[in-house]
Amino acid sequence: MLRADAPPRPAPHSMKRAAASRLLGIGRTANTRSMTPLRCSASCSRSVRSPYSCPPPGEHVPAVPDSPLADVAGPGHPPEFNLDNPLAYMSPGLRTMSEQHLTGSGETVLGPFEPPGGGPSYIGVAEQRKASYVDLGDAWYSFTPTEQLAANQHVLDIAIANRDTVRLSVPFDEIKPTTFTAAEIRYLESHGYQRVDDFTFVPPNLGGRR
Repeated sequence: MLRADAPPRPAPHSMKRAAASRLLGIGRTANTRSMTPLRCSASCSRSVRSPYSCPPPGEHVPAVPDSPLADVAGPGHPPEFNLDNPLAYMSPGLRTMSEQHLTGSGETVLGPFEPPGGGPSYIGVAEQRKASYVDLGDAWYSFTPTEQLAANQHVLDIAIANRDTVRLSVPFDEIKPTTFTAAEIRYLESHGYQRVDDFTFVPPNLGGRR
């Protein structure tokens, strides 16, 4: 569902910062010269990778899990969506970005960003079907693993709350268990979703709305 399923595509830091700044509406006066880890304040021990991910002074900083997606890089260690409250880990800007492709159509599309066997990205399938999806663009690379996880899980939670039918962009048997897409499916199944064919998952008691 997100770019983590695609082969690594390192981008120059300047491109990452510019993309994130444009999407988040950060002004030209923002400190984008350095990617050195910052501190929220003198009284805060949280390291952040960019100025916009630092919470406002006085705001409670949750106990963030230690890089929940760190295992993604290792073979046999799939990602898992395990945050109690994804919104606690997201800035307002990141929340806006994660929700920008929600259509209210009753359908959400999941799948790989670049299918290993070829074919359209989940984004292309979603846009063709006018369905909801999540994509942070190149700004994805500027967020921490926890923020990436939170943005993805937040959109899944919205789909579940809306009882969306979930459509896969590739057949179920082409999804590898160590990918984000497989983790998304496991999360849906933990909330009662059932697979009714090679491409479709439906919420409990829905009976196949497609």
